Amino acid sequence: MAGAMLLHGKVALVTGASRGIGKAICLDLAAHGAAVACVSRDGDRAEETAAACRDAGTQALAVVADIREAAARRETVARCEADLGGLDVLVNNAGIVAGGGADAESDEDWADVIATNLTAPFMLTRDAVPLLRRSGRGAVVHIGSILGEVTAHGVTSYCAAKGGLHHLTKQQANDLARHGIRVNLVAPGYIRTDMFEGGHTEERKAHIAKLHPLGRVGDAAEVAACVTFLVSDRASFVTGACLAADGGLLTQYGYELHED
Repeated sequence: MAGAMLLHGKVALVTGASRGIGKAICLDLAAHGAAVACVSRDGDRAEETAAACRDAGTQALAVVADIREAAARRETVARCEADLGGLDVLVNNAGIVAGGGADAESDEDWADVIATNLTAPFMLTRDAVPLLRRSGRGAVVHIGSILGEVTAHGVTSYCAAKGGLHHLTKQQANDLARHGIRVNLVAPGYIRTDMFEGGHTEERKAHIAKLHPLGRVGDAAEVAACVTFLVSDRASFVTGACLAADGGLLTQYGYELHED
């Protein structure tokens, strides 16, 4: 199977692997031959993802870790080397969102969102550089958001963190190119996950779908396919790029992202 050989022999680490986009990324990487470390704070769900990867015929392990913590990040990288033989691919997918807006968001929510969505991806990438460098063709993908490019009501810290992550991608691409490490970002728009399905009424979901030039929201597997391309040798001359997986939503900025 030609498709299964895209990542044959590669080892990937994916954060936020327990559900939604993160789980889809793990499964797609595994389907293309990569061994996968599935990282999450939820051990049971991480093991479910790892088991599904193993069912695809590849090596996989569940790693229970809070990637905001320095010791957990170091241990996670060490597990990749000890149990899977190294690290070629890092996908920083874990993220959270908090509400409140610029005039009401709490200190705690701001700090937590920035720590999870911006600081942890920087630090985990930094900690993984020795193994990625040893790979010779290391690849990092951050999962950003269209809200790293535009704003929305009531999610100030999330927009700030994702905007920072988008620019961090370019900086890391510049800094790490000399080590043979590519760094890119995928910016999803509205994606059909459990969070999306449970967070909107049917009327609201229909309205959101109509906002897209393609007339629908995306599937997590479509985001995962973007990640697989960017970490594969098919994207060997691509670094510092932001790939929007948004059904064209950003092409018509001015739509209403969030209700007041």
